[in-house]
Amino acid sequence: MIKLVVPFITETQLPHGDVSTPHKVLIENSIKALLHIDYEHTRSSYGAGVVLNCDSEIFGGDDFRWVSDKFGAWIETDDVDSLCNALGIPKNEHGIIGVKD
Repeated sequence: MIKLVVPFITETQLPHGDVSTPHKVLIENSIKALLHIDYEHTRSSYGAGVVLNCDSEIFGGDDFRWVSDKFGAWIETDDVDSLCNALGIPKNEHGIIGVKD
């Protein structure tokens, strides 16, 4: 299991009585995307595999660092070693969280 989590906050205005004084509500939410490792992909080197998103596009270590730095995203996985090998990043990379299935 590999899940990319991208948090975000949305602002919603709720009318309250007088329409001229709406209440603003901040809602914390997140986008969750499932990723997977393809060990047979032509871009896999030395059997490490590549990480693919739901559209079968490669999601690499640079992509992860960008979304992590820009949006505070993280990845939850039950196999940190395999994920980090496929992404080409160190096993202690910030934002990679090991979880039990």
